[in-house]
Amino acid sequence: MIGNGLGIIGIFKELPEAVGYSVYGPVAFSLPKELKEVIGLSASKEIDTITSVYIQLDNFTNREITEISILYDGKFHYTPNVSFGRRDVRPIYEHNAEDKAFLITKLPPKESIHIEFFLDEDEFLAIDEVMTEGRLVTKWMQKVADMYRYPKLAIMSFFLFCFILLAFAGLGWSLYTTSSYNDNYRIVNEAMSDWDACVPTPFINTIESEKLLKRKFQQQSKYRYYIYKLNNVSSFEELKIKDMVILCEPKNP
Repeated sequence: MIGNGLGIIGIFKELPEAVGYSVYGPVAFSLPKELKEVIGLSASKEIDTITSVYIQLDNFTNREITEISILYDGKFHYTPNVSFGRRDVRPIYEHNAEDKAFLITKLPPKESIHIEFFLDEDEFLAIDEVMTEGRLVTKWMQKVADMYRYPKLAIMSFFLFCFILLAFAGLGWSLYTTSSYNDNYRIVNEAMSDWDACVPTPFINTIESEKLLKRKFQQQSKYRYYIYKLNNVSSFEELKIKDMVILCEPKNP
């Protein structure tokens, strides 16, 4: 019992850490006229729109994550907005434009970092990979993080998985019972292959019809034990004194 419990704990220890990220964009925004006029006084060229790429890093673990590297492709020159999700302090980060990496020193437990990149019309940005402490944030880590990020969806997915599993189990059991029934039917059918079936038929037994009853019974003699069973008797002597007799007419006379 203790061994099973330790085994379950070991399985949970092997689960990936709940660290993940989400990327939104690029999304282009038009600037209002007044803002364009203000920018136009100091800008070397006219700016009509600005594009934004937003990334959110989530640490759902109970420990601090350090050395977070966001590897990207593209270029940008505007200073991004960087903030924690809950804490009212500025995150410590560094931008290495030469290596195209955005470096964040640490991310506290149960905390998120929001980064908003601003791009000019001739700039683009694509997130290639995210690494924490020298390890790649994998798809499995993303999935575990999504369970924390969207708990209702995770619960719905779990129940949907259970429903599908039960449906497949029911289908398997149905196929098994059908196969078993077919096998049993085949065995019985082979055992009765040389036996001609008959149809139970009521016969009104009167004094005048005794000879006819005897004649029919003799014609159906190979079903006599079945006829005895249908009429709850053990001999023809008991059968012939019944007012209503159930005989067994052959299907193919």
